[in-house]
Amino acid sequence: MNKHQSSFSLTTSPANLLFTTALLSGILLTLSAHTWFSIWIGLELNLFGFIPLIISTNKNQEKEAACKYFLAQAAPSAIFLLCLLLVTDLHLSSLFLTIALLIKIGMTPCHQWFPSVINSLPWAQAWILITIQKIAPFFLLIQTINNSPILTSIVAGLSSIVGGIGGINQTLLRPLIAYSSIGHIGWILRAILISNRSDTLYFTSYLLIISTT
Repeated sequence: MNKHQSSFSLTTSPANLLFTTALLSGILLTLSAHTWFSIWIGLELNLFGFIPLIISTNKNQEKEAACKYFLAQAAPSAIFLLCLLLVTDLHLSSLFLTIALLIKIGMTPCHQWFPSVINSLPWAQAWILITIQKIAPFFLLIQTINNSPILTSIVAGLSSIVGGIGGINQTLLRPLIAYSSIGHIGWILRAILISNRSDTLYFTSYLLIISTT
């Protein structure tokens, strides 16, 4: 199956349509939930909707990407649930939740898995990971990190630097776009300190530009 067929099957296969529905439903549940436990359920629904889409063409490199992605997402999910059940200190819980969301979204210093997974995916799935899969974790990150301007500036600055420097050494388009995504997400996070409107406008512009690319 060639790349054109794999991208096309993402929208025409009944099974893939079901998994895409689960993925989108997870995002909607996360964004509309009123409790952290419901948010966790939405994130898990989103995760298990996306994994089958990665391996839809049954290639070895995509199976490897699916394993890497699952491990990269399972660890923050466990941290997330641990915070909800065991951590009672509000500041400590917020710190752990922030770390979990940084891993999920692939921001510095938790970005190591992101370029590797993107490089192993077909274009359709790579587009989903770079755009749609960032929506729910990013807006959750805004809620957890917004009260810490110093931490926000540090994470945003590191992501911008790593995204810029990491992209310089890339000769393949997928890893280049991955590092570009890391850099842009850093700038988007930095825009929170200006205003929520600026942040939302930048994030929407990022989604449109990266989709055209």
